[in-house]
Amino acid sequence: MTELIPSSEKHYRFGMDEKQWVALTSVIAAIVLTITKLAVGLWTNSLGILSEALHSALDLFAAGITFFAVSKAAKPPDPDHHYGHWRVENLSALVETILLLFTVIWIIYEALRRIIFQDLVVEVNLLAFGVIIFAIIIDFSRSRALKRVGKKYDSQALEADALHFSTDILSSSVVFIGLLFTFFGFPLGDPIGAIGVAIIVLYLTFRLGRETIDILLDRAPSGLETPIRRVIEDINGIRECGRIRLRKAGPVTFVDVVCYAEHSIPLASAHEISVKARRAVEQVVERADVVVHMGLVSKRYPSIATKVRKEAGKFDWITDVDSIDVIETEDYVVLTLDIHTNPEKSLAETHQLVSEFKKHIQSQYPTINEIITHIEPSREIIATAVGPTKIKRRIHRLVQQSPSLHNCHKLRLYSLAPHHYALTFHCEASSELSVEETHEATTLLEDNIREELPTISQITIHVEPLTEKAKTKKKSSKKVT
Repeated sequence: MTELIPSSEKHYRFGMDEKQWVALTSVIAAIVLTITKLAVGLWTNSLGILSEALHSALDLFAAGITFFAVSKAAKPPDPDHHYGHWRVENLSALVETILLLFTVIWIIYEALRRIIFQDLVVEVNLLAFGVIIFAIIIDFSRSRALKRVGKKYDSQALEADALHFSTDILSSSVVFIGLLFTFFGFPLGDPIGAIGVAIIVLYLTFRLGRETIDILLDRAPSGLETPIRRVIEDINGIRECGRIRLRKAGPVTFVDVVCYAEHSIPLASAHEISVKARRAVEQVVERADVVVHMGLVSKRYPSIATKVRKEAGKFDWITDVDSIDVIETEDYVVLTLDIHTNPEKSLAETHQLVSEFKKHIQSQYPTINEIITHIEPSREIIATAVGPTKIKRRIHRLVQQSPSLHNCHKLRLYSLAPHHYALTFHCEASSELSVEETHEATTLLEDNIREELPTISQITIHVEPLTEKAKTKKKSSKKVT
């Protein structure tokens, strides 16, 4: 049983106005700093200030990307983006990282050229020192505002922008020291200061790139799995907390949990337990989007499904085993399971192989009195390269062949796995048919569909009274035939 609890839209509107405002003010600050540093750098011919101007220009571009990313990421999920648009922030951070790397290369190249040839004269004056002090003040105020809002709303884009401005404070300080050396007669201080800027920017590139790649590669947030497992296992009725999968996107943490309960509990109780588990996780993880899957285990054989699958892996003719269950009474235990194998094997050969497998399992579990198996053709083998378009054509043809059902429409095909589909569609039947006759007609149609298209595992047919237009169309097609 799987309960999917979609994130409410408030997750995607979380702090949107404040985030956009602080991102916009960062764009304005970056414009002012870039123009000011570029003008003073060209006037004084200071590589340190020019490198700072280039760094600020990069910050301007990054701030623009951040503003766009924050606005785009706030959009809720749509049919093409089921997990929302948070990864836009991470993508923008990756672009910033690449640009930073090119900036470092250029600054180091130009600094080494000036150190080797010493062919440029740097004019140091109060304006040069003034622009650096001005930049430090702006960077300090912007980094604090961005960091505060980024932490508040868990926005990686804003935190990356804050890191940019924080690094600008350090790099501006390095340039300031370089200008001081030049002022006191040591001209190499300016290019050496520029190399210092490059080293700081390189550190920024590494740190930002590592964080961005971790999120893009779905690295699990640290420190959450243990408390999640603890609160779930404290819930009455849950025997065990199994697999926990975590991924982060923006301020939302997606949590996928498998829990196990006693297989004999009613369906309603299992659902209630899954709801409790979901709510318990939401208490531990803020802004969590939680999926809880309830697995049912036998009291005497809690891990038999895992062990049977492991043993089945030793037999190369078995492609899969599923629907593993244990039926227990006071004096009798029955294990039931489905075995998937090559559909071209003969019944005699397959029966002999299954008998050997049953003996092997029974040797592992001597307390099991009987093993009943259901043989199915392998999904991987029967899942031929029939695409969705061809499947839909075949469905329409099968409906046309039905004597009671007509006018197949609103056909939807949902991909559950590679070559594995769920099917829904509407059709019409004579209003004079009884409910029983309609049910028989749809059951026959479902059987025909499954026989011709075994990759369709779920079928839902909605039947409506036959319209006059459809009746006329059906009669016309019969005459043509």
